Order: sequence, then C-alpha cells, then structure tokens
Amino acid sequence: MTLLAICQIDIELGQVSHNLEKVREQIYLASEEGARLVVFPELSLTGYSFENDVGLEAIALTLDSRELDTLSQLCQKQKLTAVIGFIEQSESGLYNTAGVFGSGSTIPCYRKVHLPDMGVDRFLSHGNLGFPVFDLAFARIGINICYDQLFPESARSLAVQGAQIVIVPTCESRSRHEMSDILVRARAYENRVYYVWANRVGSENGSLFDGSSKVIDPLGEIVCLAGNSEEEIIYCEVEPALADDKRAFESRDYPEHQHNLFQDRSPQNYLPIVENSINNPD
Repeated sequence: MTLLAICQIDIELGQVSHNLEKVREQIYLASEEGARLVVFPELSLTGYSFENDVGLEAIALTLDSRELDTLSQLCQKQKLTAVIGFIEQSESGLYNTAGVFGSGSTIPCYRKVHLPDMGVDRFLSHGNLGFPVFDLAFARIGINICYDQLFPESARSLAVQGAQIVIVPTCESRSRHEMSDILVRARAYENRVYYVWANRVGSENGSLFDGSSKVIDPLGEIVCLAGNSEEEIIYCEVEPALADDKRAFESRDYPEHQHNLFQDRSPQNYLPIVENSINNPD
C-alpha cells in the first residue's frame, strides 16, 4: 500500500514566492504523515485566472529555476514525490505544466495538451510532450490537467501505457459539478486506474473554486473526499497493482464470464479518432 496526499490549497495569483512557501509547508506536513505521493492543484505556484498576458514571462519558471530546484531538493530529502503545477517558460513557448518532483536531479514534466479559451490557457502553447508515463519506485503515474479530462483519449493514452494512477491537477469552479461528479468516476472506471483529482479553493478574478478534491479507485468508487471550501490535506491508502487488473466485473447472472476492458478493445476500428475524420464547425 502507498499513502498519497492531496493538498487542497488556496493560491495567490502571480505571487510565486508566497505560493512556493505554502507548497513547501504542505510538503512538510504530508511528509510527517508518511505520504509518498503528494499532489497539488493546477498552476499551484503561479495561479490561473490571468486576464491578460502582461507580465506572464516574469513569473513563468524554467525547469532549471532556483524555485523548482528548491522543491526538487526538498522532495528528495523528504523521500517523496510531488506533482506541482506552474507556468513553464521554455525556448518553444509558455506552457501549463505539472512537474514530477523528487525522482532525481532533473524534473520530468507534463505540459497541458488541451487548452480552453479561458484564464491563462488563452495565452499559452499547447503541450508538445504527449502523455508520458512516469515510473516511480512505488507506482506508474500519468498526468492530465483540468480540461484534458473532457477528452477520454487523454486518460486512455496513459492507461494503455501502463499507468496505474492518473493524476489530475485542476482549477475547477463551483459551476461545473459535472466535472467532479461524473467524469472523474467514469475515467477511473473505464480505464481501471486510480484517479487523483486535485482541485483548489479560494477565488481569483471572480472565479470561485470548488475544492472537493478526491481519489477514485479502479472500480469508480470515491475512496477519499475533501470539503468544497477550506484548505486541507486529505490522505488515502492506494494499492497501485490493483490497476493492473482490467477485468470489468463478474456478471451476477453469469459469474463464469469475465470482461476485460483492455483485451476486448478493437483499436483497428478507432481510426476515425486519430484521423480526425469528424469536421468540427469553427
């Protein structure tokens, strides 16, 4: 069993130093409880609801920045892995990025692929790293960020690569309960993975965030749930190997029949998805 923690925090827009110190404090607290995997909300170092792109480059962080190096060293010292979001600056552009801290001297990361026309995503580049899976000592993890979860291919891409835990840092408002109530359980169930949904609380430029961070097990059951308005850390024991069993269920009427959600796939019939054959009106 592995103890994971979701740090449901408020975030100060554009205040990297303030947010960095809060993240550090949360990592210490989670470490004291024995957590090995600690997950933070989307863009937890920089904030999300920017109204324009003025000054974004000034608060964006490079992967070799002093701030990120500080977090990497802290996670290594505490012998845990943390998934932390920030606006990343690279030679190819600015990205909505989640870094995997504590796994070594470099910081593996995921860049958000699907960008909605809202918040800081309006001014960022689409992720160009695909959907990588990260092999940790205790689990294989993958990351989707917020809007990614509306596209089922995002989580499925991770699951077919062997991800046992799909981590979803998000900034979800109180007007979008279908995201936290329906999609999260469906994504866990259809992929037979743990789904770790890390939302924030507080408000930014008129957006009130919903909290309600949660962990869903591979059978689609919510096994850990936070409140919807307060900062808190929730803890959950997970068994990553359970996600390797892709059997759907045993029928109550025909218990001898097994359904395997991955063996029963028919990829040759899914070509319209990758060929983008559906014309989307602009």
